[in-house]
This record gives sequence, C-alpha cells and structure tokens, in this order.
Amino acid sequence: MVCEQRLEAFQQNLDNPDKVAAVRLARALYLRMLLGSAAKRLQPWSDGEDITDMPLSHMFEWISHDFERLELAALEDAMTPAEIVMYARSIEGVHG
Repeated sequence: MVCEQRLEAFQQNLDNPDKVAAVRLARALYLRMLLGSAAKRLQPWSDGEDITDMPLSHMFEWISHDFERLELAALEDAMTPAEIVMYARSIEGVHG
C-alpha cells in the first residue's frame, strides 16, 4: 500500500513539467560545480597513465569526470528554451 502511494506520487511528479525542469536545472548546476572542481581533483593525475599502475581512486575520479561531462551535455540538450534561459541566469548569478 505504501509503495503504491509512493509510486503514484512519483508518477505525478514526472507529469509535472515544472518539477521536472527544477530537477533538471538543479542537476545541471550541480554537475557544472563538479566539473569546475575537476582541475583540482584530477590535477596530480594523467589520463594517459597506464591503467594497470593507476590506483583505483584515480581511475574512479577519471571515470566520474567523464560521466559528469556526458550527463551535463545530455541535460543541456534536453532543456526547453525556457529552461535554457533560467539555466543561463543561474550560471550568471554564480559567476557574476
């Protein structure tokens, strides 16, 4: 019963374009923040290193970085014109 109620609430959120847009924008801004820290997180490592000698933590960071870039590109491509405007204003607010 509780699971069915949660599923119904989740489905209603998926049908709400404003909530979907808010999640898409928040996730894109979060990914931009992560990518902004990539230089510091990845600085001591090179993706040209032999992976057999690379510590798992280094490999994890490189793979995470690649997924962050791919996910951000997909989110940006999926944005509606109105979302793009809000996204641009949010980015300006962070950097302005």
